Amino acid sequence: LDGVVSVGTAVAELAGAAGARTYQLGGFRTPLQFGYQQSPWHSRTTIFECSWDEPWAGPITRIAAAIATELDC
Repeated sequence: LDGVVSVGTAVAELAGAAGARTYQLGGFRTPLQFGYQQSPWHSRTTIFECSWDEPWAGPITRIAAAIATELDC
């Protein structure tokens, strides 16, 4: 498994716990709510938040850029 792009569901949780590179779309304050910053089970999970007044295109564009950077495209 090379990587997973997901919203905050069981798919993202399992991928993160399995150590797969995970890009998660999170709503407002998701990382603080679930404590991902300190979790060893999600060391390869990056959460891309969407603020309350931002369209989802913003985080999706940031995920695409992160993947392109990681793949050196």
